[in-house]
Amino acid sequence: GIRDYKVTGVQTCALPIYENARISGYVSGNLQSLNGKNIKLNIGNKTIYRGQFTINNLLKYDDFSFSLNETEITSHYNDLIRYIPLLRTIKTPNLRLLGDFAFKGHLSGNTDLISVNGAVNSDLGNISSTLDFHFPDNGIPVYNGNISTASFRIGRFLNINQLGEIGRAHV
Repeated sequence: GIRDYKVTGVQTCALPIYENARISGYVSGNLQSLNGKNIKLNIGNKTIYRGQFTINNLLKYDDFSFSLNETEITSHYNDLIRYIPLLRTIKTPNLRLLGDFAFKGHLSGNTDLISVNGAVNSDLGNISSTLDFHFPDNGIPVYNGNISTASFRIGRFLNINQLGEIGRAHV
């Protein structure tokens, strides 16, 4: 297993998606408890991850969990669909219109639940949220939480022409 590994300088590795990635930071632990500190990962054309992480039970689906702390992610829709092709099939909300986006905050979860506490800045506007995404084995995902915005083009995002831009709102 992995013990302690300090990534010095900029390391390059080939990913299964036939891209080069650059990573720096400190990783310790094993596949049951993997920790990363001061991680910077560059991948694709516009995707950068900076932050700390903990991943538990990586090889045990039912016990898997993760936590991304002090996280900053910048990316673009075109990068995301290369790594997560399933996103291309989602028509509403219209993720493509996010364009360039940046997230700053905390993400955690497991195979049934993802919790997000942070802010997103995108081509459509800005949103702050505290949300839980529940993914039942059978059924439609359920979203629960709060969203705040000073300006977001929600109509374009949800493909509803009659709905325009949200000014100051807390939902």
